[in-house]
Amino acid sequence: MGMEWDKWLGVTSALLGVVSSGVLGYLAYAVNRQMARVQVRREIGELYDRVVSFRAEHPEVLKFSRRWRRECFKAVYSQCTEGERGWALYYAYVELCLGFCNAVLGARERGLLEEEVYEGQYKPLVKMVLTENVPFVADVLVTGKYVSRHIRGFWEELEREGWRWEEMHMALANPEMGGAEDAA
Repeated sequence: MGMEWDKWLGVTSALLGVVSSGVLGYLAYAVNRQMARVQVRREIGELYDRVVSFRAEHPEVLKFSRRWRRECFKAVYSQCTEGERGWALYYAYVELCLGFCNAVLGARERGLLEEEVYEGQYKPLVKMVLTENVPFVADVLVTGKYVSRHIRGFWEELEREGWRWEEMHMALANPEMGGAEDAA
């Protein structure tokens, strides 16, 4: 009888060890996941703050956003005139914007943004930032060489939902056309 009790006690102890290890492992995973979410949201917030600060320091970038053409790449790399330096400034702004969009869309793909946070806060911001810069984004989407799969996928997803990028860009850039309030 004593030997059976020892075996039962050994098996029970082993099972309790496995269960408690599993519970502790799950709790560690959940805490780490939550910490990763907090970190990602902080980083995304910092990226968006940089976009807003850049825009506040250089409001002319929004003017450039309406006039982007493929030929502007030459000016970005030449920078011989003040106008060409303006295009380089706009290009730096677009880089910040695309970095923000990629961070948001990548975090969503990895499950680090809760869907309600993404839909309620970040999706409208990504939509607005891309809408602001439609001429540039549409240009690089055509070649497919200089845009991430995240942005391409988001662009196509919104088109399927009925978002008309060029029309909404015009409405955002020219509020008297109406519809600017729908751009965000």
